[in-house]
Amino acid sequence: MLIDSKNQELGKEGLEVLKEIALDSKNPSNDFALYRLGEYFWFAKNYDEAKNYWNQLNVAYGKKSAHPSVWAAQAQTKLKLISTK
Repeated sequence: MLIDSKNQELGKEGLEVLKEIALDSKNPSNDFALYRLGEYFWFAKNYDEAKNYWNQLNVAYGKKSAHPSVWAAQAQTKLKLISTK
């Protein structure tokens, strides 16, 4: 929720927390953090960064992984949109 704050300092803090979770593959929220980071950059129109996080998500949690995630499926849809830009 910090990342969505209108307060710029809280937003930066939220982004850093989300990045920490995304880097910790043992965190049960890792897949969601990767998705939300991609979404954050998607809305900022930084498609390369969004693609980076969503690709990480698909590698770790895609259909062929040991633990597929619904977030990876969501990211896959948006990745297809990026590739058409």
